[in-house]
Amino acid sequence: MSDISPWSTKQIPDLSRKVAIVTGANTGLGFEIAKKLSEHGAHVILACRNLEKGKRSLLKLQQSSKGRNVSLIQLDLSDLLSIEHFIQQFEKLSTNLDILINNAGIMETPEGKTKQGFELQFGVNHLGHFALTGMLLPYFANNNGARIVTVSSLAALNAKFDLTNLKSEEGYDKNSSYRLSKLANLLFSIELNNFFKRHNIQSVSIAAHPGYARTKLQRHVKGLLRTTHSIYTKYRYAESAAIGALPILRAATDISIKGGCLIGPGNVKYIQSITDLPKDLIKSEYQRSLWDTSEKLTNVRFN
Repeated sequence: MSDISPWSTKQIPDLSRKVAIVTGANTGLGFEIAKKLSEHGAHVILACRNLEKGKRSLLKLQQSSKGRNVSLIQLDLSDLLSIEHFIQQFEKLSTNLDILINNAGIMETPEGKTKQGFELQFGVNHLGHFALTGMLLPYFANNNGARIVTVSSLAALNAKFDLTNLKSEEGYDKNSSYRLSKLANLLFSIELNNFFKRHNIQSVSIAAHPGYARTKLQRHVKGLLRTTHSIYTKYRYAESAAIGALPILRAATDISIKGGCLIGPGNVKYIQSITDLPKDLIKSEYQRSLWDTSEKLTNVRFN
């Protein structure tokens, strides 16, 4: 990893007239990201699966003395039809998009399927965001400087690239499925940036991770030993959601951060790092295979 210059939210520029979408914005990292983008002038759309929780978060942001223009649209990333409906509702609010934060995610859930029958973690964490980004392409393709940030995890670096069991026909391992979904986030982000370059689109795609932050992501961890360890380490070593959001916010607003990288926290608070990615894990053939498979599964083409 290579540390980059110190950075804080005070360095976020004026985002007036900017439009941002944050998935999973009702809690944790998503809420903190939406809060800071709003405080700096952006019109932020909270994309939330649970409308009641989303409304509570919307109210908190609207009541903030620094919060400005915030909207709420329901989005269930486990259902491709919900994503289509989200796009229809977004069209009523804006004709352009400057920042997309693919943040929502689930971790180590019990075995489940999306509405279209895909393994739930891979379906929500990757396929849902892949489809959302593809459907939103017309809104940022002609926008010089649009930034798409996809939240991955260092767990991706321990994943095995295998696209043969995406409906859990050969059994379900919640840990492997989570790691694969986070690797998919990373590979998609890199290939999306390559796509922009190939088509001369002046947007950038960046992957980011929060490190170990105190959020509700680990709520599905099971087993007495693992649960106890998770609780202990979370409150002994984890940073707050606000600190965990810093690399993601920086990727979204700092134009010195170039596309195609993975940015996360370094070894010192407030110092972000660009992660050196292992070449055997981010092979170009993996990126293309994932892209082609995702297009076939979602029927979303990046045209």
